[in-house]
Amino acid sequence: MSTEDLTAVLTSRICHDLVSPIGAIVNGVDLIREIGGGDIEAELGMINQSSARASALLQFYRVAFGAASSGSEIARNALRDQSRALIETPRIVLDWPEDHGPHIARAHARLLFQVILCARALTGMRGIIAIRLPVDGFLPLSLTVHSSGGADCEEMLEHLCGTAGTADLSPRLVEFVLVRQTAQELGLTINVQRGDATIRIDVEAST
Repeated sequence: MSTEDLTAVLTSRICHDLVSPIGAIVNGVDLIREIGGGDIEAELGMINQSSARASALLQFYRVAFGAASSGSEIARNALRDQSRALIETPRIVLDWPEDHGPHIARAHARLLFQVILCARALTGMRGIIAIRLPVDGFLPLSLTVHSSGGADCEEMLEHLCGTAGTADLSPRLVEFVLVRQTAQELGLTINVQRGDATIRIDVEAST
């Protein structure tokens, strides 16, 4: 798949994820206009929740898909908080302990967020994503997905492992292709181990 085609698929994916919260904001505003006066707490709550969701998506995608300027770094706890705002739902838990280790280069943070997007998809939207970073750096990075969502993840894992073609790539799979390209550009390797109810993704320096 060409860079131009991958960019188009990526754009489709971002737009798809942003349509729902932004659409809910619009609907909330329409409801307020129709009702006019009275108790509008429910409508305001809808707008607040959806706008917060849209903001979290934009902040996360800015790191995951945006340019990574040389020398730029991001605090670990800031990355953890942005991830939690995006990932955590009543059915998905992000297990990432408070972390005061050294800041992470933006290029590595971009890879981390792309791997997190892969992990979220692999949960089937129900499960736990555990993230572990060494105390003194970025590598080796480990993410373990504990899932009870019954996700059909064979195609996802084929793309993550680089064994699937990309001629007709679906927007829902774009992060699985992009993350391998990002890792290769950084000279890193992604290894995947699958258990009965777990999938472990390790990012390490290429040997």
